[in-house]
Amino acid sequence: MKSAETYKIIRTVVAPWFKSHGFLRSKRGALCWNKKISEDEFFVIWFQTYPSYDWAAGGSFTMEFQLSTSAQMGAFGDLCVRHRLPNVMTDGELESVRIMQNKVRSKLIKPSRSHWIYQCRQGMIDHFLGKFEQIESWNQPNYKNLLWFQYKDGQDVNMWAEYILELMPCAIERMETLYGEQIGCSI
Repeated sequence: MKSAETYKIIRTVVAPWFKSHGFLRSKRGALCWNKKISEDEFFVIWFQTYPSYDWAAGGSFTMEFQLSTSAQMGAFGDLCVRHRLPNVMTDGELESVRIMQNKVRSKLIKPSRSHWIYQCRQGMIDHFLGKFEQIESWNQPNYKNLLWFQYKDGQDVNMWAEYILELMPCAIERMETLYGEQIGCSI
């Protein structure tokens, strides 16, 4: 799957929610929405696919929140705070993600030794093959920061987009608590 196809599926599911809560769609870069929340602050939410899709390992994407003086995704500096969705998820939500992630991983087929990955250094091979293993627990160091939503096909992307949409109101409330700002789109 190309990134454009992944973004199209996500957009179809989440765009109505963003529009109904006053977000504007960014026309540049990845799938991104922003909302002006004060004279000089924007709340930005964007989806980012992992650099490439592989026929064996599938693809993955993440979602990130940003509060900054810029309406553009990926801002940085002293006037910017960013968090990925998993960093504001509860243990129960993370457990649901673990189960869903394992469901996706069970559809993946480990490649034979002729796959391009076996031409790489061992660390890259190990990282790649880790995408096929079942996740036993979220209690791993730094896992929330490393979590990308894996998919094999469009059905998986749709599953993740619907789950993220379900989490959105609570996630934004948690972001308001973290930022100390009223974002104004909680349901």
